[in-house]
Amino acid sequence: MEDSPDYFCRNCGHEWKEDWLPMTINFDKIFHSGDPIGDKFLSRLFGIFGEELVRYWCSCPQAPYEDLGRPTVYVPGEMRGHTLDFTLCHRKTGKIFVAEMKCELEFQNYRYLRLTGAWQLEHHRNAAFLKFLHLARHSKSYKVKVRGHEVRVNGAVLIWGR
Repeated sequence: MEDSPDYFCRNCGHEWKEDWLPMTINFDKIFHSGDPIGDKFLSRLFGIFGEELVRYWCSCPQAPYEDLGRPTVYVPGEMRGHTLDFTLCHRKTGKIFVAEMKCELEFQNYRYLRLTGAWQLEHHRNAAFLKFLHLARHSKSYKVKVRGHEVRVNGAVLIWGR
């Protein structure tokens, strides 16, 4: 029938029409619609729920990564570390990565809607993000704990809310 779904997920039973497949939705048009007030609202809404989207994705057995929880990153001798968004474990290799998510869709007139260069990270000057960037290259210089247990990380993953 015309109103019937075209697809369904065998795991969760979710159904959808073909025109709602992710590859048919133009992300830029949703978040840069020409209505800055509405786009700002959607951007904030996406930011609030973005982390949950990643956690939900990681809970799917077919996803390449499993989320182990929020990591706290310490430099040697530091008593209080910085807590980041995710600890991702690659299901096939077992490699572990700390991950941080940034969602700046409407920020500064859509300047960060798409991540196109490292210059777009320069305005992030807080200690947690700087530690995250340094850990990406020097993971052995840090101690990382997830749910109170120390884990050895292999690097870092930046998730851009796009």
